[in-house]
Amino acid sequence: MENEYNITLEDIEHIIGSKEKTLFYLTWLKHNRNGTRAYMELHPEVKESSARVLASNLLSTIDINLIADCYGLNHQKYYEMLQAGLEAEKRDQYTGEMYPDHQTRLKYLDKLGKLLRIEREKEQQKDEDLKTEAFKTIELMRAEYNLEE
Repeated sequence: MENEYNITLEDIEHIIGSKEKTLFYLTWLKHNRNGTRAYMELHPEVKESSARVLASNLLSTIDINLIADCYGLNHQKYYEMLQAGLEAEKRDQYTGEMYPDHQTRLKYLDKLGKLLRIEREKEQQKDEDLKTEAFKTIELMRAEYNLEE
């Protein structure tokens, strides 16, 4: 199967650096960017906790932006699609009137944004929000009990 950019598996392997990393990268995509599941599929003998660490280490050696660039998926493309999403319209089937359709590309933009690390996973954002709230609570308690840092 040929793609618009004529990128082959060999090209991806060359960019990533090895067959093992290429297979992991493709399996990572298959599992919706879940490194633990990808690693466990390729290495079923590994415990989940070990797979999480090993997958993270392996993924940190892969430059995802280089691969995305090969397919024309970069920050510029993200912002172009964001702009198009803001201007997307669809036709009302009864009146024929055009109206804004901002949901059409939402899933695509969400996945591309996460892939390019522009947007965060929801769990990661929740964790950061909790840390911020905890920090505020600690600061309030310090002030209340007249404690210095």
